[in-house]
Amino acid sequence: MPKVKGRKLRKDRINFLMRLCPRQHQQLKRLAEHRQETIALIIERYLEYMLLGEIARLDRQQEQEQMALAVVPNFEAKLYQEAYSEVESLVGSAWLRMGEKRRRALAFLAMFPYEAGHRLARMMGMTRQGFQKIKESEVGLKVINHFSDRSLWSKRP
Repeated sequence: MPKVKGRKLRKDRINFLMRLCPRQHQQLKRLAEHRQETIALIIERYLEYMLLGEIARLDRQQEQEQMALAVVPNFEAKLYQEAYSEVESLVGSAWLRMGEKRRRALAFLAMFPYEAGHRLARMMGMTRQGFQKIKESEVGLKVINHFSDRSLWSKRP
């Protein structure tokens, strides 16, 4: 087997033992031979992928709960949750690397693509300049274009 590529330094790692059933071990061994990688690297990649998904799901639930309670008192939480989920699927993997404020800003841009930036920033408790930066980013423009086009087409006779 070739050396493990893409692994972090050894001092940044924690060793632990793991028991596998024989069927899983045989499947991992076959996959390792096919990919020319070690079984440990394959397990690490799958574990990292699964943990990212679970953490993203947990973050989504917590953020939506916080939004429903705290952002705007008279704001309909269901509308925000739908926009949040749709923007998440539109943006893809970049969503996982974003912070809470950026996610919230993109969700508001999706709901109100034609609204003035200073009003949306005030609703969210952000500075106008910070919101404008998010709005003019590549992801912000993608969200605005997608949702403004949909809004435009829904108003056509």
